[in-house]
Amino acid sequence: MLLSDVKKQLEIIFSDENIPRDITLKREMAKNPEGWVDIELILSYQNVQYLTQDQYAAGEALRGSRLLVVKADYTQIKRRENPPNIEDLDNRTVVAQGFPIQSTIKEVSDLFGQFGQIGDVIQLKDDKSLKFNGFAKIVFKRKESADVLVQSKIQPVFKKRQSSGDEISIPITVESSKIYLERQLALRPELNIEDQEYSTQAILFGFPHSESINEQIILVFQPYNPKQIDEVQLDQISEEEFAIITFGTDSEAQHATDSLNYANLKIHGVVIRARKWMKWEDEEMKNLKDVTKFILINNLPQECKRNDVLKVFPPIDAIQKSIKNIQVFHDNEDQRQFAVAKFEEGDHAKVALYEIRRI
Repeated sequence: MLLSDVKKQLEIIFSDENIPRDITLKREMAKNPEGWVDIELILSYQNVQYLTQDQYAAGEALRGSRLLVVKADYTQIKRRENPPNIEDLDNRTVVAQGFPIQSTIKEVSDLFGQFGQIGDVIQLKDDKSLKFNGFAKIVFKRKESADVLVQSKIQPVFKKRQSSGDEISIPITVESSKIYLERQLALRPELNIEDQEYSTQAILFGFPHSESINEQIILVFQPYNPKQIDEVQLDQISEEEFAIITFGTDSEAQHATDSLNYANLKIHGVVIRARKWMKWEDEEMKNLKDVTKFILINNLPQECKRNDVLKVFPPIDAIQKSIKNIQVFHDNEDQRQFAVAKFEEGDHAKVALYEIRRI
């Protein structure tokens, strides 16, 4: 571990370009009149954990930092100056389009560095594949740099050498962050309730586990006036958490998801994503809850009986009593036996499976 690497990462987290997008950090800073944040919270961020989990090392790393100050006991950290708001960030941002999808953040940064000092580059992602879609947000350190570039109508030329050895030159279109988002939202069609893609609900996903996650999700969606924000749920297959948010109309749900994804907001340092939640997914979830009442046990010995299968499960009363039925099957082709155990509830099956894996 190099203290210089720790210092660099901590200063990125508290930078002008990151704080307006980090819901967790803004929430914690707002709790203290002077903006102090527990250093343990920052050490729990994924991109800090791999560097250090020692608060004293983090404190030592920040000696001489022009951006941050640490308390003498190394328990809290804060910025020396107040951070900008999200509106200021947008005013310093331009959107460039036309990049090949293999382009890197460094290549985008190198191209636009000629127009002013760059604070951040964010590659926008396709709604479905979540891969780079050829659009990039360039956040300048000064608003004037963004204004001059947009007003000049300059089209920077992106040059890239192909595997064949030939060099391609691609003109890149640039517009302000505000104009880009307004244009993208206007391109969304107005859907009727009969349309297959119509939905008044959105799903938020990709966030890490946190005891305060429900409160943070409320902060994320408050600007879009949702009708209801459900408690966080657990995906039975991926075991990742998600939340369903209900709006008054399809347009409101689409506007919220588009705006949120464009903003690249973060919870606990991790970029979150949202999309519309379709009606057929509701049905699929209901079916999934039924399906997860079952556990399949493979590779049983020949002539295995119900009582033998019961021994597979831990001798815990709550688990044993929740088993409604066990059916044993014989596969003549593969000459093997397997069984299916049905539980009263999907949660019971999940607990049973967890306990089996612990044995």
